[in-house]
Parts: sequence; structure tokens; C-alpha cells
Amino acid sequence: MSNYDALSWKSIQDNLAKLTGCSLSSFDTSKETKFFCESVGDHPICAAVHQNPELKKLCESECENQIFQADRSEHRKFFKCYANLNLFAIPLKTDGQERKVLVGGKVYFSYQELQDFKTKIEQLNINTEPFLAKSAEIKLFDKESFMNASQLIESVATPFFKNLHLKKASEARSNKLNTLFNLFHELDQNFGERDFYGLFLNALGIIFNGSTVAILKPDPVTGEYKTFEAFGKKIYELANFTGKEGSGLLRQVLEEGLPYSTREVQEIVKGGFPEDTSLVHLFPVGKPGKNQPILVFLDTPLSVEDIQFISLFGNQTSIILENHSLSEALRNHRKDSKTLTEFSHILGSTLDSEELFKTIIEQTISILHAEKGSLMLLDEESGDLKIKVIKGMNQKIVEGHRIQAGQGISGKVLEEGTPLMVQDMASDPRVLLNKRSRYKTASFISVPIKLNERTVGVINVADKINDQAFSEKDLQVALAISGYASMAIERSEFYRRSEELRQISITDPLSGLLNRRYFQERIAEEMERSKRHKLPLSLIIMDIDNFKKFNDLHGHLAGDEAIRLVGKFLRNNIRTIDVAARYGGEEFTVILPQTGKADATQIAQRICLEIEKNALVSDEQNQMMGITASLGLATFPEDADSLEDLFKHADRALYLAKASGKNRVVVYTP
Repeated sequence: MSNYDALSWKSIQDNLAKLTGCSLSSFDTSKETKFFCESVGDHPICAAVHQNPELKKLCESECENQIFQADRSEHRKFFKCYANLNLFAIPLKTDGQERKVLVGGKVYFSYQELQDFKTKIEQLNINTEPFLAKSAEIKLFDKESFMNASQLIESVATPFFKNLHLKKASEARSNKLNTLFNLFHELDQNFGERDFYGLFLNALGIIFNGSTVAILKPDPVTGEYKTFEAFGKKIYELANFTGKEGSGLLRQVLEEGLPYSTREVQEIVKGGFPEDTSLVHLFPVGKPGKNQPILVFLDTPLSVEDIQFISLFGNQTSIILENHSLSEALRNHRKDSKTLTEFSHILGSTLDSEELFKTIIEQTISILHAEKGSLMLLDEESGDLKIKVIKGMNQKIVEGHRIQAGQGISGKVLEEGTPLMVQDMASDPRVLLNKRSRYKTASFISVPIKLNERTVGVINVADKINDQAFSEKDLQVALAISGYASMAIERSEFYRRSEELRQISITDPLSGLLNRRYFQERIAEEMERSKRHKLPLSLIIMDIDNFKKFNDLHGHLAGDEAIRLVGKFLRNNIRTIDVAARYGGEEFTVILPQTGKADATQIAQRICLEIEKNALVSDEQNQMMGITASLGLATFPEDADSLEDLFKHADRALYLAKASGKNRVVVYTP
């Protein structure tokens, strides 16, 4: 757990302890030092037990046993500690290596439980005086409230650690993708073929912890596949490797054009690999055809995702080799190669999805010297293609237009996952379409966008500027663009999910407002800004009237609905520069930057009136009940010269509002 994550959890744990009145401690059962987040709200009897070495040892032994059992059961567990205190233990799933348990409670349901503990220690001839002294501090806890508290805590803690696990997995995946992305740029230099494959194999071996990695290529004279370059433990055993294109493992890979893995000893030996090899992974590199290279991993466990990454990367690197060859043979195309490199850098610096889609299609049209193009992405729910960006046609014409898999050119490319380059629509048997009036030429290119070998979109390009047909070279460039685009889209999606996780971490899920931790950061920032620029700053502290009674009469569901409604009215009745937060329970706060007392009072009055007029909550009998709120207001620097005084005076005004009959706004006056 990173320092940031640990601090986030500490804040959540503190708030849960204060909200429920339960002591809370977090333990990491996978480490020798199991305690990883300090206890909050410790019980006085527990503190007294820990001052006695003998009792502390007995208590810790009992609790560790219960924590161990909860960790193994993977379900919430209730138990009593040595001191007869009632506790619960909640196992929390993280990444499979770290195992955490949240322990909470430390409460008595009755004084008899305390008496039983005193009897127990008297039998050990231990002085009970320290415990008698603590008896006056003990408050009994309702059993039902205890159960509800444990359920609430579990409902908050479980998604936090689940999201933390997803975040770690996403970060690991993103790091691997970024490394491959950077390697792709590193390889895109003017290397000779052997130097190219040397760097290629070394990098893949390091990234995927390869025991032995090699490139097999056909001999130009005999056609037999031989080791062209190798990296790792068995490079000498592979030095004399010979395999025929039409036999064994090689035929399977080359004919199907897909990765192939095997642990079958007979199949491995027959394929020409060393006899002591336990596992072989084969990957076709580059586009299918004669003389296609094959990438080999020996004795290297690879996950399904690793195989997908390597396969995709192997396909993309072939385009680099093709570009090298084209650069040597066709000097006049260097500008396109340079543009592709610039294109990758442009994509690498763009994280916003809409801007990224626009950049991809604009750059694609420019690189391929075309006039029209579109980018379509798969809608995961409907399975249809949705047009994200179109160039050269009116966006309004196709807005909301969807294409089913298998329907039309783009639908076919999506369904089959293979590129399509057509030089003449009227004569190509794959399409047999007459040139449509909206196109100048009869030639176009459609290429799939793939993530992990799964097609998630299509790039279409039409109408070459010089009225010529697109060439095989154009298709290869389009595939290169698609490869860059797929990685950029993956990075953009990861960034979007990270932002969503961040939003979750600063938002109160019930009211939809900011949470207390983020509010405290903002109020401190706004106070510093107000002091620096000599601007007013107003603070509203608000409380739902008679909320406890409302909850008792109408139930917690109605209470939750009341909090949601208040959150809604706050959002609808403040300005964009204002900051509303749920401070805790039924208490809310609003920061009003650059706002003096008169304007702030108008805003507070509007909020109070809107809640009184419109906030109606339905109970279990579908009866509608109204709710009201009391608001206290204080302004800096008129009422306070420090953040502490601003809080204190706004809270004092709230107290007067409630004492004066509630459902009103009280402005602080000295």
C-alpha cells in the first residue's frame, strides 16, 4: 500500500470510528508486523489490559487467533476478546499477496460482561483496581447498533480495498504498456536487422522475465527456419536449430497466424527444440506471408494477457521493419516516417478522450494524404460501432448513427478483426459497391483498432488527395497508426478510470457532495487565498432539523433520502465557484469564496427556503414528509481572522438558529 493510499485509508478509518463509535484497527496478516493502521477510539478497559504484561499477552494471543480465523474464512466474524469485549473482524481482499483484516468494536453490551471479566482476572490473582477505576468511563453499546455499525464499516472498507486492488492491477498493466510503448519508439531507429532483433529480444526477455527468447527466420536458400538471434539460457542449444515451414509447431503458427503454446514433450522435441524444454510459446511476427519471422519463448510462464501483449507488440514491430526497408528503398517517403514518429509523440501527450479521437483522425488523414476519414469505437453494451469523429463530412449527418457488427464495411472489419484496403469498389469481390456520390474516388482503407487482440474500433480513410488509389504501403502505414492509436486509447482509458477513482475518493456517496476530508483541504486553501488577496470568504454550516427524531419515526431509508435531497438542493442553489460538502451525519457545509456577508446571506436564505418548500421524503407507507434545515453563517475577515474562529462562529450561529426555532438562517454577530 502506497503512502497516499495508507493516508487515505487512515482518514476513512478515523471517520468510520467517529461515525459508528467503534474502535477500529487494521492488520496485514501477510506480514510479520501485522499492525498497519493504528487503532482509533480504543476502549478504556482495553487500555488497562495492555498495561498489564500478563493480560496483554493473553489478550493479544486470543485476538491474533480470531484475526487468523477471519482471514481464512473470508467472511465477517464476531467474537469476544479476553476482556469479554465484543469485536468484529472483516477480511479485506487486496491483490492476493497482501491480506488485510479490519478489527473493530471493543464494546460491552451489558455490565455483566465486564463483571465476568473481573471474575476471570481475580482467579489469576491480578489486581482489579485499575479496571474498577475505568468502570465509570464505560458506555454500553446496543447490540443491534453494533451489528449495523459492522455492516456499514464493511460496506465502506470492502469497495475501498477492491478499488485499490484494481488500481494496482491497472498501474502494473499501464507500466508494462508504457514500457512497450517506449520500446516501440526505441526500436524505431535506423538499426540494422540484427541490431534491431538484438534489442527487441533483450527488451522482451527483461519485460516478461524470459528464460530464453529467440527469433527464427527462414534461410533464403533452403527455406528452413533457423535461429537468427537469441537471448537467455539456451542460446547455445538453439544455435543449431532447424525447422521446416510445413512441419510441426511452425506450420501451426504460420498457417493460423496466431500464437501457440505447448508443454507436450513429444511435440516440443519433434519441433526441433531442446529435449529438456518444458514449455514453448511461439508468436508470428509481422504480417502473414512467406519468410514471416517467428518469436520463441522457452521455459517461460506467460499469462494470457502477456501473450496478448507480446502478440500485439510483435505485429507492431513488423511495421518498423517494413518502414526501415521502405526508407532504404524509397527515400521520398522519409517525410511520412518522420510524421508517424511525431504522430506517436502527439498521441503520447494527449489523455483527454475526445481530443485524442480528434487528433487520431486528423493526423491519419494528413499522413495518408486523404480528404475524408472517421473513427468508430465499439459500444460494449450494444455491440454496435458508434462514430466518434468524422472528417470531411458534416458531423450532424451521422450523429447518433450506429453500425452493427458484420454490417457494411466497418461492421465487417469489426467482426473479422482484419484490415481492408480496396482500390476499386466496383470491381473488388470483397465489397462490390458502386462508387457513392459522397466519395471522389473508388478507393478506401478500413483498419481495426485492437486492444489485447480484441477489436474495439475501426479507422476509415477515403479520397486520396491526388485522386489515386490507396496502396499496400498506405495500408501498412494505416496499420501502424492503428497500433499507435490502440496504445494511446488504452492509456487514455486508464487515465479516465484513475480520475473516476479519484472522484470517488473525494465524494460522499450518499449526498453526492464532497466529503469532509476534501472539504477541509479546500477551506484551508480558500482561507489562504482570501488572506493573500484580501478577499472576503463566507462559510455556511447547515444541519437538518430534528434528524434523529425523523430517522426514529420514519426509518433510516427515509433518513438517507433526506440527505440525498439536501445534497441535491445544495448543488442546485450554489454557484460554480462555491464548494458544498457533507461534513458528517446530517451536517453540511458550504464555502462561499470572494463573498461578503450580504451576498452570502441571500444564498443561505435561498437554500433554506428551497429545502422548506420542495424537500419531500416518502416513508414506508408512501406518505410525504417535509424537512427543514437550520443554517449558521460567518464571514472572514468581518467575523473572524482565522480559520478556527470562522468555523467556531459559523457553528455558534447554527446553534442560535436551532435554539431560535430552527428552519432559519442566523448570521453571526459578535
